Amino acid sequence: MSDPRFRRKEFVIKRSCNSVGVRYVPPKRDEPASVTKSRRLRMNRLVNHKLQLFLYIHVMKDGPHNLTKNVTSRGGQLGDLSRIRKQYVIHPAAAFMYLTKGETCLRKSPHGSGRLSDLDEKNKSLFRRGIENIVITKEKAKGKVLQVGDLTIMYDDNDKVQDLHSDEFEESLISHFLANYKKIEDDGKGKNKNRDPHSTSICCRIDGGCRARYQPPSVEPARYYEGEIIPNINTRNFLKLPPKVLDYLFTKIFPAGQEFLDSTDEAVYNDPLRNRLFAEHINREVGYESSTARFEYYDILLTEVGTSLSTLIRHMDKQNDLRSGYDYSVVYSFYRVHEGTLYKCSIIMTTRTNCGAAMEKINKAK
Repeated sequence: MSDPRFRRKEFVIKRSCNSVGVRYVPPKRDEPASVTKSRRLRMNRLVNHKLQLFLYIHVMKDGPHNLTKNVTSRGGQLGDLSRIRKQYVIHPAAAFMYLTKGETCLRKSPHGSGRLSDLDEKNKSLFRRGIENIVITKEKAKGKVLQVGDLTIMYDDNDKVQDLHSDEFEESLISHFLANYKKIEDDGKGKNKNRDPHSTSICCRIDGGCRARYQPPSVEPARYYEGEIIPNINTRNFLKLPPKVLDYLFTKIFPAGQEFLDSTDEAVYNDPLRNRLFAEHINREVGYESSTARFEYYDILLTEVGTSLSTLIRHMDKQNDLRSGYDYSVVYSFYRVHEGTLYKCSIIMTTRTNCGAAMEKINKAK
């Protein structure tokens, strides 16, 4: 038990158990390797049972499909199997970070979540239709950064993900959500703005960064660069966060997402003028001008896990940019028990298509 690798594995398992409310069973003195393996396997199974949800991304065949058709209802979207070419399935962990690009770009590929208990039946439907099914698990990653096709992921047994864990940050963020954003369902009289429009779960969200749409001048003065109108910045919700939570996001989480993105060794988010007009402006507005993050939009979603409504309906992030070098998104997710209830928090870091459109006009006018 003095082996550093042994201690590290025990540390990861203990943290996972504590995050989701599973009792951690410590090793016994001179425990045989077979007993250690069995003990860890039992605890991992209990943790996975608590997490419940898997994520999926559908790579579609060329041509229209249910999410690109001009329809007013989302009915029938889950029956769009004839148009699916490939499915990526991401199994959960107590914490993980993943990056999408290319064929997994969240702007063009329908994605959502489902219950692990339903996964086998869904996989059978894909198999009958000859759809390629790519399954990603913590066991396959083996503590390293795992790249499968156009999806890159690292789990909580990776040092970089472990470095993002903070009990104080997670507790403070969840407490802020629950104290300031009521978890209510739409009463039919109007949209509940604390609820993700794509989600069927009772949840809370805050977002910030470049606005997806231009506001009327009577609502908000327009912003210009060399005569061209450019998206305004909205950081109001961020400035309401507890100071330590805001600090952790802009000095730890967002820069880690950017570092993960830059590690792809590709030309990403590399337009200096675009970065100055948008990402750097966001950092400056919230008081973190030295932040290395170059994202244009952030969305933080808190979901109560364990209800029959906790899945994310199949959708596409249509406000994200699709232009080369900017069709990347990074997501950091963690699970945590707070006052007896298990929550999942997802922090989405991405770009905005209207920022790309504004840059095209600016460059064309030169």
